[in-house]
Amino acid sequence: MGRRPKEEIVFPEPEPEPTPPSVRRRRRAQVETAAAASISLAQVITEAQLLRRADARSWRLGEEYLESGAVLGLSVKERWVTAVVRGTLPYTVTLGITTRGNLSYECSCPYHQDEGVFCKHCVAVGLAYLKAQTVEEIEVPAGSPIDRIRQHLEGCSKEQLVTLLMAQSLENEPLRRHLLWLAKPDDDTPRPRLVFRPVA
Repeated sequence: MGRRPKEEIVFPEPEPEPTPPSVRRRRRAQVETAAAASISLAQVITEAQLLRRADARSWRLGEEYLESGAVLGLSVKERWVTAVVRGTLPYTVTLGITTRGNLSYECSCPYHQDEGVFCKHCVAVGLAYLKAQTVEEIEVPAGSPIDRIRQHLEGCSKEQLVTLLMAQSLENEPLRRHLLWLAKPDDDTPRPRLVFRPVA
């Protein structure tokens, strides 16, 4: 009677060592940080983002602060924007980009310090930033009344324009507030611009 051949024993391949959770988290954080570095302030501070974080009352009061000229010394850098909001006391607000590319916000007011909420001062600074970035292009049909005004003003001397604006600001409160905002010292933030583009 023949001898039975030995069965070949096959050992399973060892399973690869699992990556420790701490290493996975660190790698994910590195990827997120690299992605966040390419995100601009304009992508993070948007009206939609502000609306998401603010309640209705904070939004309304933030708009009122902006319109009344309470946002002072707006400073815009590559990764953050800061300003002082004149409320019950002057409060400092900083809006910026987190390491994950989200909107970060900080205000020195008690409401934010105690509750961590997106307060009316944060709303006001966010809206001031958006206003400062606005470039509005208006098409002016050739020969229209607004085009005739544009041509006339372009032909005026500096003194004539100053006199005209000063006279109008005495009667027009929104214009006066806007001119006061433009005249703020120590603020190199780009101002909103209107571009009048003549069209045939």
